[in-house]
Amino acid sequence: RVNYGEITFSVENGVPVGIKFTATVLDSNYNAVLKLPTIYNEKEYLEIPNPQVSSDGEVLQVGVIEQTLQLFNEDVIKFIKNPYMQISFSFATTNAANQNVKFRTSNKINFSVKANASYRADFN
Repeated sequence: RVNYGEITFSVENGVPVGIKFTATVLDSNYNAVLKLPTIYNEKEYLEIPNPQVSSDGEVLQVGVIEQTLQLFNEDVIKFIKNPYMQISFSFATTNAANQNVKFRTSNKINFSVKANASYRADFN
């Protein structure tokens, strides 16, 4: 029986916005079965940091983050067995004081996801 899992998101953000997002795992009928992050994680959302931006709105250095979500017991099974995910997100531009930022076709976000699970054998 699966009793623990981790989902690790690694992100390099080269787009001049910060991003906050949540996700909901959906079953095959598009019914919500699991909200991510779950209630036992420290934040109610995942946050991708803004890159460092010049006063002209050019990206100088990408924002980098690695965040791990924990899943326990039935939540691990819900994540593995259900085929769809709905993602909700919000953007905040990098520069303060209403300065412009510049979006370019060369801006990109590199995003990778790793998942691990542990099993417990029950011989009863």
